[in-house]
Amino acid sequence: ESKGAGLAISKYPVPPEDYDVGYAGGIGPENIVGVLEKVAEAAAGRRTWIDMESSLRTETADGRNVFDMGKVFACIDAAVEGGYHSRPNFYGNKRKSPPTSDGAGGAADGEGKRQKK
Repeated sequence: ESKGAGLAISKYPVPPEDYDVGYAGGIGPENIVGVLEKVAEAAAGRRTWIDMESSLRTETADGRNVFDMGKVFACIDAAVEGGYHSRPNFYGNKRKSPPTSDGAGGAADGEGKRQKK
């Protein structure tokens, strides 16, 4: 566990039989598929989860540290393309651009764009 410091996980212990566990540490859009491969191997069919923190954040031009939905969608896309999950149906059947940290995106054909606050 890196406690939000973004330190990469290096060990994938087998979960105890008594309860389900998750894995954390430096997981993000660039390495999620490799991490999921190692988690799946360690878990051997057991229910598990992954936890991400710092890799899903972006520092804005004005210095704010914000949760970045673009990075979240990149992780979802990578997990889907890696065969670890089916594509969630967030927007109905029509694929739309994911929201970004600046509030843009998230709508198809200019419909329903989020308003900046």
